[in-house]
Amino acid sequence: MEQLQLSYLRAIAAAAGCIVSQPEIDDGIDVDIRQRHHSHTAISDNTARLEVQLKSTANAARQSADHVSAQMRRDRFEYYAAPAPLSVHKIVVVMRQPTDPAHWTFVRPKGLTLHYASYWVNLSGQTSAASGLIAVKAPLTQVFDDIALCGMMERIGKGGAP
Repeated sequence: MEQLQLSYLRAIAAAAGCIVSQPEIDDGIDVDIRQRHHSHTAISDNTARLEVQLKSTANAARQSADHVSAQMRRDRFEYYAAPAPLSVHKIVVVMRQPTDPAHWTFVRPKGLTLHYASYWVNLSGQTSAASGLIAVKAPLTQVFDDIALCGMMERIGKGGAP
């Protein structure tokens, strides 16, 4: 499941003109996304940066009419919910996947289709009274695609939030 989600994210980032890197040690940051552009004027090196935690679920009960959710450890939730400095923002990307790997992709002569989409949420400033695992809800209106990623990087590059 993790590799499918990582492939999805890499394809989206490539289409958005971004560079993806993975920290060698998993301390809660699954990938770093960077985009250098002359319009990113709020940042001295014109490079917008985004830290991403990837979450996936095959549990249909974790999707409602308006969101998909996944469980996150409290320490990771607190890291992603902490207010971000101007230069590095953080999001959580949640992907709903079929339980059977045979249903993850569909290949035909015109292309490859990955089943189901990913959704993103910015947890900055959120709180939770829960202990242990925390349900993180990504709105179904926030599809993680190349257009959304370009918009996030543009807002970060101008000094805003994702």
